[in-house]
Amino acid sequence: MSDQPQLPAAPVPGAIPDSGVKPAKPGFGVPKSQQLTVTQQIYIWLLVLIVGVIFGVGSSSLSLLGKGAIISGNITENEAIQRSMVANKLQDALGRYLNPYMDEPYAIPDRGGQALRYYAQRIQLARLADGEGLLPSGKALDAVVKDFLNEPLPDGSGSTNYTVLSALRGDKAVTETELRRFLAERFAGRLMFARNVVAPAMPAAFIDAVSAMNADRVLVDETVLTAKHLLPAIKDDDADIQTTYDRLRLRRFARGATCVVTVAASDPKALADKIAIEPKDIEAYYQAHQPEFTKPAVAPDPTAKPDAPKPAAVVKPLAEVSDEIKHRLAGEKAEKIAKDAVIAMDKDAGELEGQKDNASFKAAAAKQGLAVSEGVVVDEPQSGALSVGALGSFSDVQLHLFTNEPGFVSSPIQADGHGAWAMLRIESKREPGSRELKEPEVLAAVKAEIAASRTYKEFLKAAEEVRAAAEKLGPGGLKAWAATPAAAPWVVTVATNPERAGSEYLPPAPEFGGEATGDGVLLASLTLPNRPVLIAQPEGRPEVPSVRLLQVSGYEGGKPLTAEERTRYAEALRRMLRAYRQNLYQTELSSKLPRN
Repeated sequence: MSDQPQLPAAPVPGAIPDSGVKPAKPGFGVPKSQQLTVTQQIYIWLLVLIVGVIFGVGSSSLSLLGKGAIISGNITENEAIQRSMVANKLQDALGRYLNPYMDEPYAIPDRGGQALRYYAQRIQLARLADGEGLLPSGKALDAVVKDFLNEPLPDGSGSTNYTVLSALRGDKAVTETELRRFLAERFAGRLMFARNVVAPAMPAAFIDAVSAMNADRVLVDETVLTAKHLLPAIKDDDADIQTTYDRLRLRRFARGATCVVTVAASDPKALADKIAIEPKDIEAYYQAHQPEFTKPAVAPDPTAKPDAPKPAAVVKPLAEVSDEIKHRLAGEKAEKIAKDAVIAMDKDAGELEGQKDNASFKAAAAKQGLAVSEGVVVDEPQSGALSVGALGSFSDVQLHLFTNEPGFVSSPIQADGHGAWAMLRIESKREPGSRELKEPEVLAAVKAEIAASRTYKEFLKAAEEVRAAAEKLGPGGLKAWAATPAAAPWVVTVATNPERAGSEYLPPAPEFGGEATGDGVLLASLTLPNRPVLIAQPEGRPEVPSVRLLQVSGYEGGKPLTAEERTRYAEALRRMLRAYRQNLYQTELSSKLPRN
């Protein structure tokens, strides 16, 4: 290696000897684990202590002497620690992490216990590469080392990796032996990546992402056919009602926990309509808040430049803002009256708590002039907001309804958005379960499901006949069919919408409520001269059998991308391809690497 910069060939203090790496000899150059020096043992011990503090790992998890425990495949922890030490020294010196597989930097691996498994896998990968003749040695490795040492630093200073590494001393130094082993394993990983990853130039999974980058749109005529006019009547004693309910019970009719409460409330908005405001109060408020009631002295000029001086502001006359002030004052007074009334009732809350019925609660509410609502059902919330009938939403964090038992009386609370002030008393609670078949809404839903299932296949056949009839009319056939008497029973409307050429449409499911089977159809495939009509699965899960009919009607060119947009899209595509290739690589090698 006389034609390239040289690093110290002999280990310096803190370096790890590696008698197994012989530059001129082909074959696997990664040595077995060796006895560590005192300096190395101190370094590892400190590493263990740091990991223990951060991750709760005990010192028994690492062996400081000898070969150490097996941590991945047949790799010992000492071997992984040696790789970790060299990688960390290179990272600290060069200010960047050197990815073992690709040139692009990835996330820096954790320097604690998680890193050991990572470096153990790197050793496994190197041994696997050696078995396939991909671990560089001899002149090939000389060339790899030379290229690396002559590589300029990314800071543009003109320095190279050699400039930095050759200046290191003591425990921070990296020997030539350590560097050759690191680069051999790194280069082998990249060669393994190239051999094992065969990725298409444009994977099919990228169709949506790439087509979204194209502003061009395909114009599509679309209508929805429903089976409403085909549905049969289902009687209350139909033989399939119970079995259908049992099938849908957990999926369609599940309900969460509920509380039945009595509510005592005072609504500020209702009170405000009854409050009279004296003219003197309106004028006093106007005089004290005039800066809130200003307007431009002259109407703004729509042709004026953005930096032109703005017209001076003047105070609106009292007559112009009198109603607004009256509304404000009435609202403020009503808010105080409502709050004071509920707080006054709360003073008796200790006596109201735990009563066998709500008689005392209602009497206390009447004493303060509060409105009482009984039998209000409150469902357990998903997001922390309780819906309490006509009063609106309240915070369950403050009410604690579902963490208390019947007889509990809440503290005063205001509905969201400056709404009513209220207190609630729990009368009863119901655990999560299913709604019962005897409920009218449930029975109606079950009968609708039976009707839909029985007519579904007949509906698909009729929809296919409509599709064929529209397609037979050629370009624009869907709109033309919609104008014929044959379309009257379907009650359809055809809309034209711009869609991406990469949009995919699935065929209708073979059974009502089931999943679509078969491959989807790309919208681009419908842009043919004869303008075929496609029958496709509807959006969402409609309660009535439905399908979509689509026919391409035109093309709408998008606005050309700017240079900045093209650059951004190209970078996004490169990131997606790298991630795609890396995933293929990990999947390919997972079956080859040994497991614990």
